[in-house]
Amino acid sequence: KGYFHAPFPRLMLRYEDILFHTEEVVAQVCECAGGVMNNEFEYVHGAPHVGPLGTEKNGFVQAVIKYGKFDSRLEGLSEADIDFAIKTLE
Repeated sequence: KGYFHAPFPRLMLRYEDILFHTEEVVAQVCECAGGVMNNEFEYVHGAPHVGPLGTEKNGFVQAVIKYGKFDSRLEGLSEADIDFAIKTLE
């Protein structure tokens, strides 16, 4: 995973944290970058849009339903990914 040992500054965020703890994560990202989050945080609940190559994107509610399921939380992760997470993350 070249991005993990990249020679430049980077910020790694879990999608689940952004989805379920949005305001807290955005405030921490702003602070990390030397800024301050304004008090006008607003969730955008618009309809899903079509992304590049015609792929449909999830809206907020669809993302919560898809990624909020305990049974599918490891879906798409390899055994190496899970081992890394266990060893590295709290």
